[in-house]
Amino acid sequence: MNGQRFIDPCSPTDDHNHHWRTLSNGDLEPLTPAGEYTIEQLKLWRPFLQHHRAKTLLLQEEARMLEDRLTTKRLSTPRRSLLETRLRDITQRLEPPIFDRPRGTEHPD
Repeated sequence: MNGQRFIDPCSPTDDHNHHWRTLSNGDLEPLTPAGEYTIEQLKLWRPFLQHHRAKTLLLQEEARMLEDRLTTKRLSTPRRSLLETRLRDITQRLEPPIFDRPRGTEHPD
């Protein structure tokens, strides 16, 4: 099979970085035959997925920048509060939806 197999893009245990690299524009660059096979078969190149990955990368970078600013800078109380609120918002947006979480962790209504 020439190393062609599926990599589960939703699995937190698969080593995705070994099989593909996410570029800043959201494209996936295959690094292995398994990565290339998965990208093509699951159509991970579709524009809406590229857009989502690019947006996620930007949010992750903003979160790192905010964390750095909050730990290394002296900030006024209002400014610190504003940055902490933005960081919380970003963190919530980056969390997987409830249906992607392991069973038994659902929140009661």
